[in-house]
Amino acid sequence: MREALAEGPHGHRVVDVSVTLTDGKHHAVDSSDFAFRMAAKAVMKEAMAEAGALLLAPIAKLRIHVPSIYAGGLVPIISGLKGQVLGFEGHPTAAGWDVFRAMLPMMALDDLSTALASSARGTGWFVAEFDHYTQARVEDLAKA
Repeated sequence: MREALAEGPHGHRVVDVSVTLTDGKHHAVDSSDFAFRMAAKAVMKEAMAEAGALLLAPIAKLRIHVPSIYAGGLVPIISGLKGQVLGFEGHPTAAGWDVFRAMLPMMALDDLSTALASSARGTGWFVAEFDHYTQARVEDLAKA
């Protein structure tokens, strides 16, 4: 079961699950390590479907530091990466710079890095920190 939970549905690890084996039999002729592994995977797949298991994706809270002239161009970038714009304000210590705040799936941070380098001509940078988990769609993960 540990192996089956490590692989999980759609190849993602299953967490916060307890498994209790209530019955089992071993036959010298029919039983093998492979047979038990296949049985565990089949049971796990069935149990996850019955339980309504959710796939969770980590969401990062971002502070993007960028020259003010490029701040407006970040809105379509964040939206295109399935993020949420929280707003922006002038940088407290750097005149002519803004701090742009957003939420973004962590799997999109590499794409943000590339897009930010292009849109801000290499002058912008960001700080990301884990904020929460949200339910993910399997279709979105397949595209990543």
